[in-house]
Amino acid sequence: MNTHTLSAAAERARLSPHQVRIYVDMGLLHACATTPGGYRLFDERCVERLKLIKACRDAQISLADIAEFLRSLDGSDRARCKAAERLLKARIRDRRQALARCACALAVAQPGT
Repeated sequence: MNTHTLSAAAERARLSPHQVRIYVDMGLLHACATTPGGYRLFDERCVERLKLIKACRDAQISLADIAEFLRSLDGSDRARCKAAERLLKARIRDRRQALARCACALAVAQPGT
């Protein structure tokens, strides 16, 4: 099993070590092992989970919504997974609509266009 320190996992996911510590503290991510010295180790599955969290944060999805989504993924309740997926899709739709409204407002606000 190929593992990474917290800092290396953060770098692979393009996050800061501080962000990863927050996600670990929130229970969004768990180390797969620890070294004898107490350092947490993360495998590729953890790195992929961090990339998912980052993608959701980049889309301005709240940590609470991300936590619910991840709990759904971790469970075996397909209905809960579908509900979480619907929630995320609704958040994405809302963001797209907000961006479209911004673009329209900008077009109206620009004189001479």
